[in-house]
Amino acid sequence: MRCPSNIISKASASHIGGDQMLDRKQCNSGPSNTLFPILVPEKHANQFPFLSGGFVHASSVSLSLPSVAKKAKARTIIVKLLSTAGTGFFYTTRRPRTTAKLSFMKFDPRANQNVLFNEAKINRPN
Repeated sequence: MRCPSNIISKASASHIGGDQMLDRKQCNSGPSNTLFPILVPEKHANQFPFLSGGFVHASSVSLSLPSVAKKAKARTIIVKLLSTAGTGFFYTTRRPRTTAKLSFMKFDPRANQNVLFNEAKINRPN
């Protein structure tokens, strides 16, 4: 097995014990004494630079978090029921998102009678 050209000349204490220098004879003696194996063939090293046997810098590896999933739309929505008597009185209620617009008779206290209430858009400040 051939020595990679990018091996370091001094190993850490955890690899070979102490502050010993590596020599190329150890690397050429066979796979059992190889301290830094090559994980990717050299012809593919440019496609996988983080596996080529060299040091990996924090700036070269992307640790992007998965994008946060969007919340699903609610099955019910809040709607405003506006009086057709023109008094400006309204009720708010919930209805299923898939049904048609609501309109029904209900009591309007300003007109002091039952009037038709139609669904209107809720104006929310941004």
